[in-house]
Amino acid sequence: MTGQMAVLGAGKTGVGWAARFALMGWHVRVFDPAPKAKTRLSGAILAARACLPALYDVALPPAGAITYHDSLAEAVSGVDWVQDGLPDRLALKRKMYQAVQASLAEDAIIAARSESADADELQDCATRPEQIVTVAVEGPIWLSPNVVLQAGRKTPEPVFAKARSILQSIGMRVLVAPDPVPLLAGLSPETAVAVLRTLKARNADGIGAMLAAHEVALAPAMPDMSAPPVTLDRQVPPDWVDYNGHMNETHYLTAFSNATDRLLLWAGMDAECIAAGQSVFSVETHLRHLGEVDIGDQITVTTRVLDGGGKRLHLWHEMRRGADLVATGEQMLLHVDLATRRPAAPPERVGRFFAGVAAAHAALPPPDGLGRAVGQPR
Repeated sequence: MTGQMAVLGAGKTGVGWAARFALMGWHVRVFDPAPKAKTRLSGAILAARACLPALYDVALPPAGAITYHDSLAEAVSGVDWVQDGLPDRLALKRKMYQAVQASLAEDAIIAARSESADADELQDCATRPEQIVTVAVEGPIWLSPNVVLQAGRKTPEPVFAKARSILQSIGMRVLVAPDPVPLLAGLSPETAVAVLRTLKARNADGIGAMLAAHEVALAPAMPDMSAPPVTLDRQVPPDWVDYNGHMNETHYLTAFSNATDRLLLWAGMDAECIAAGQSVFSVETHLRHLGEVDIGDQITVTTRVLDGGGKRLHLWHEMRRGADLVATGEQMLLHVDLATRRPAAPPERVGRFFAGVAAAHAALPPPDGLGRAVGQPR
């Protein structure tokens, strides 16, 4: 889910929400006459880009546009979500909410925040109180997995459900009360990312399961397979670093393995297929390291099918940082019957997919480095 949101006030809270929504593909409209509003938001976007994409093993949506508006009516017209980033003064909020609602669609959400007033008091500020909910986040808004969402006595269930759905779509776990012990309290962004990635990998209840489910929702659909498709597009996370300060060699294999898994999913080798006893085993892999990759770099992998359709699956991966080729991976896999643990013909739809893709890629020239052995000169 993406849409348009407006931020009222580009203080610490406002820019945090703006960065979170923007990196999840939302068009962000900013209303704040302060001269430093753009500078504050630019800093928040940079901080968010350094950590939020690293939570995921897939690319985030293309970042949404950010526009600045001198007119409140222009800023909120047509948006789905209005985020309150105003100072915590009830008289100011009352004035602003009423002005906002003069130009705001009736089905939009106003997400209020206050440490001194509850949802009922904030609703009493408004012409249409049913549009208002409250949100609260511990820690950096662009990274925190938890948000406390509360309704007032005048909040109808459909409004609350819409607010919950929007927050979940930007990768947040919606709570009705704060966690007793904030998960990320006192952690640096790099450590926080590592903790959250560990929870996601374990698909742990709560935060881990939420992040894993959101990653599935962000996963790319199958592209045109006539050319080697992009099978991985992601930011290099902090926990992939080694003692040299760049991506550790083991994670090149992790990246290529993830690329293979994406291709297998497109082919139909999904959880249902594996549960039925059909899978693939890797039998040989050869990696070449051609360039350095740093933490925070965006990397992509394209995958070519050299042979497929029968028991063997021969793949060629190329990893790039921007336009630079930084690694290749040649991989041989076998389709296996999990009951016998022996090579077997793949399921018909899987075999048909790989035979078709291999035929489409066959006209391409042989990739440089195919079939190399360790120690051969480049």
